Amino acid sequence: MTDPAEIVADYARIIATAMQRVSAIYEVVRYAAGCDPEVGQLWQQISQERLTGAERIAALLDERDGLRDGLSLDHAGDIIWIYNDPALHYALVHARGWNQDQFLDWLTDNLHHHLLDR
Repeated sequence: MTDPAEIVADYARIIATAMQRVSAIYEVVRYAAGCDPEVGQLWQQISQERLTGAERIAALLDERDGLRDGLSLDHAGDIIWIYNDPALHYALVHARGWNQDQFLDWLTDNLHHHLLDR
C-alpha cells in the first residue's frame, strides 16, 4: 500500500477496532497508575509502545511523501500518538454515546486533516 490516504484510513480502522476492545481496560490502568508503582511502570510502557507505533506510521507516511507541508516527522508522531489514545474512544463512545462507525469516521477525518497534504 503506497497511498497515504489509504494508510491513514487503514491505520484508523485498526486503531478503532483495537480501542473498541481495550479502551475500558486502559482507563482502569490509567487511573491505577497513580496509586501503584508497578502499574505506573506498566502505564509508562504502554504509553511508550503507543508512541513507537505512532512514530512508525509517521515514518511510513513520510517515506510516501504524504505528510503535509511543514509538518515534521516528530510532530506527526505526536499527533498520531494523541489520536491513538484509547481515552478518546472511551470518552466519545462510552461516555458520549457515539457508535463505532461514528468514532471511526471522526478518527479517520482528523488523522487525514492533521497529517496529510490537503
